[in-house]
Amino acid sequence: MILSMTEQVYTFLFIAGIGFVVGFFYDFLRLFRRFVKHSALACNIEDAVYWMLALVTMFYFVLNYLHGEVRFFSVLGFFLGMIIYFASVSIFVLRILSIVWVFTARVIIMFIKIITYPIKVIINILKIPLKIILSFYRKTNKKTKKVLHKSSRCVKIRAKRLKHDLKVIVKRV
Repeated sequence: MILSMTEQVYTFLFIAGIGFVVGFFYDFLRLFRRFVKHSALACNIEDAVYWMLALVTMFYFVLNYLHGEVRFFSVLGFFLGMIIYFASVSIFVLRILSIVWVFTARVIIMFIKIITYPIKVIINILKIPLKIILSFYRKTNKKTKKVLHKSSRCVKIRAKRLKHDLKVIVKRV
């Protein structure tokens, strides 16, 4: 298919816009990496998935709008759009996204604190009776251990006598 010069310019600008948008989404990935630590392998996998999605996006538009004809100016426009984005707007977008990320994290933390506050109050209220119960348990536990220890000795002695008496009875029979 033959494109006129104006169609080529429009296509170039459209594909450059796609590159611009793809660069914008890469800033989200960069921001995610800034706040969530990754291993080198995880970064490589993220990059591979990102570039596969970026190329699929580009070729989707090439197939639909250029009827599957990959032209040099379309590939050049894609990468030029990304370069223009990273050279001009990326710094400001990263700053704004960082502020939004930190603000959102603070709101979520505050929300969690608000939700967990009644639970903390209930726990603090229940600590007083639990301490009393535990102290009572510890006192009675010591006494109970002494009683059980004495009774276990008694049971052992009686068990030995019983075995001895059974042996004597068995010998008589």
